[in-house]
Amino acid sequence: MKNSLLVSLFVLLLFPNFGQEKLGISNSNYSSTNSIFLNPSSTVDSRAYMQINLVGVNAYGMNNLVYIPGFTLARTITTGNIPDPQPANLNFKKFLMLVASAEAPAFVISKRNYGAGFFIRGRSVGELKKVPYQLTNLFLKLEENPTISYPFSLDLKNMRFSNMTWVEYGVNFGMMVKKRKNDLISVGGNVKYLTGINVAYGNILELKGAIQDSSIEVEKFSSKIRYNEPGWNTGKGFGVDLGFTYKKMLGLIDTYYANSRQSNCKYVDYKYKIGVSLRDVGAIRFKKNTTRAEASGSGFFSTYGNRTYEEQLRLDFNSSINNNPILAALPTALSVQFDWNFENHIYLNGTVVKNLIPSRVIGVQGSNLLSVCPRAEFKNFEVAMPLTFQKFMYPQLGFALRMRSL
Repeated sequence: MKNSLLVSLFVLLLFPNFGQEKLGISNSNYSSTNSIFLNPSSTVDSRAYMQINLVGVNAYGMNNLVYIPGFTLARTITTGNIPDPQPANLNFKKFLMLVASAEAPAFVISKRNYGAGFFIRGRSVGELKKVPYQLTNLFLKLEENPTISYPFSLDLKNMRFSNMTWVEYGVNFGMMVKKRKNDLISVGGNVKYLTGINVAYGNILELKGAIQDSSIEVEKFSSKIRYNEPGWNTGKGFGVDLGFTYKKMLGLIDTYYANSRQSNCKYVDYKYKIGVSLRDVGAIRFKKNTTRAEASGSGFFSTYGNRTYEEQLRLDFNSSINNNPILAALPTALSVQFDWNFENHIYLNGTVVKNLIPSRVIGVQGSNLLSVCPRAEFKNFEVAMPLTFQKFMYPQLGFALRMRSL
């Protein structure tokens, strides 16, 4: 147990995989400073007695708006140049997703029947959804696309963009609620105080009309916009994460205590485990330098000329503006995790994350995803390769490596 403590005490800098959920390491039994963000009950019965994460950076982006032709990592490293991005001519609805976090110190301990810890991290989520490719061609002023014939009819609902940045200060607590024979049930939660930095939200609730080559003839239009001037502590809020884990253990656990001398500092492995978590339930209330606007009506909207888009909305459509506070939702999501142990240090994990924030709700949304991740897990070494389907359909392959506490 003493050696395990020394190994686990310093988790210095973690770049396990630059994905939205860090799915290569979040289901690890040895990295509770990461797994508490996927399921907060993971601090209970962790293989690591204590963990400290000093600093970390995570960034992820995905879109079908633009692409980098001929991009390879090897070529970029060799030449030091990245080709200019080019607009994509795929005739699908367009989306853009950006997620980033900066992780300050975090500490987690797992002892006997309990798990606990604290964490500090900054987060930023940005998204653009449900944009018809004809609109992006028009606003990006692409060359004429032969697959589009003008005028093109529009009938849109809930096309949205949003961005929110905040810092969260959280505490974690979990406990075993059932230990009988080979059944182990744990529950846990994170409680977070939030400092808001910025919010920007826009939703075209309805847009009906026709696109010309340089303008939109609007028959019916309704939208709302919320934003503030970015700044420290422009908003305050609270959030919670809740988690549940069931493990079918490979041995009797009636007298089992995690990371304790009462169990000779030995862990009992599981055959499989099932976790369910509800994450980022909460909101931030922005009060400083806010703008709330609505616009509706009919008319013409041009992509050329001297007037800005804002001027056209304000002068040619019915609009209202005020500076009342903005209540913005966190990216609330439901997650289910399943982990199977082949009993030879090989595990197979499946994770599903489903966004619960409707498009009409002010705030940011989480991304829908499905992940399948095999991993080899040892005390001093771990490797994983998650295959993730963003939006349940776009495949991406990741890689994670842990060497002792790094």
